[in-house]
Amino acid sequence: MENIFSSDNWKVTGDGNDSSYWYFSRLGDLAFTVYHFKIRQGDSSINEVSHINYARDAIKWIRSSETLKLVSADSVSAIWNDLNDAKATYTFKKVSDSNISVELPHGKKLLLTKKLSLAIFLARSRYDYIHNTHTVDSPLVPHRGKPLSN
Repeated sequence: MENIFSSDNWKVTGDGNDSSYWYFSRLGDLAFTVYHFKIRQGDSSINEVSHINYARDAIKWIRSSETLKLVSADSVSAIWNDLNDAKATYTFKKVSDSNISVELPHGKKLLLTKKLSLAIFLARSRYDYIHNTHTVDSPLVPHRGKPLSN
C-alpha cells in the first residue's frame, strides 16, 4: 500500500465533476485514513473520511457507501472487491511516481495525480482564492542559499 499511495495528496480527475482530492494519511504499518475533499472558496471541504486497516486476516477499506477488501497487491497495483458485490472490482495501478490509474466498476476510470504536500497545498489554495492566482498548480521552488544552522 505504501508503494502505491504513500502519505500523499492526490487530485482525482475523470469523474466528470469538479476536481476533488484524496489525502492518504498513513497510521502505522497497516493503516491509512483517507480524506476525500474538495476546495471551496479557497478552503477544504471534506466529503468523506474512510479507513484502510488490517482486521481479521484481511485488509479492508471502510468507506461510507461500501467496504472493500484487498484481494491482490504488489508494488504497483492493488485490487479491491466490494464485500457486498463480489463482481464490483476496484483496480489501482501506479503508472508513474505521480500518477495512479483507477478502474471502477462498470468501466468507469479515474486518474489520481500527486499534488503538493497537504499543508502547502491548502495554504496555496487559500492564497489563490484571496488573490485570484494559480500558485497551487505551480511546482515547489527548490531552496537556495545557505542552510539554516543553530
